[in-house]
Amino acid sequence: IFGFIIIIATGFLQLTKSQENWISYRSTAELLQSEYHLFKMKSGDYSDEKIGNDNRKREQLFVNRIETIISEEGKKFLSSHEKFEVDVKPKEGK
Repeated sequence: IFGFIIIIATGFLQLTKSQENWISYRSTAELLQSEYHLFKMKSGDYSDEKIGNDNRKREQLFVNRIETIISEEGKKFLSSHEKFEVDVKPKEGK
């Protein structure tokens, strides 16, 4: 009975791709956190040398980058969970 439970649990985890999802979500979360820290510290592309003293441009850049990261995560999720559809076509002449 214990072996059967393990087989069912393993099958469920493979079907839901839990491990893949977790790795992807964690990497996205770390990327978002890194981007947030760069923004708050005015480092990298958010620095005064690159943007100047324009907070509006800095905020727009931040929002654009965050939206891009989130969009990429969504694309990865959808591509990893696509199901193959079988085309059922009616036979000609019927």
